Amino acid sequence: MREKGTMTVYEMGEFVGIGRKKSYELANSEGFPSFRVGRKILISREGLERWLKEQQEVNSREHD
Repeated sequence: MREKGTMTVYEMGEFVGIGRKKSYELANSEGFPSFRVGRKILISREGLERWLKEQQEVNSREHD
């Protein structure tokens, strides 16, 4: 079975390991790879993985 290219805010929170409230805050923040289809917020799986990697790199530079 092929993996979906998008995930819901709930699925993203489960994937990242954060709660529902924080997931929605993140999904609505500027620069985060989310988009709306009607009232539903979807997150690009590829975009999320890229965003997570960028965040890790920023945090690494800040702690050097």
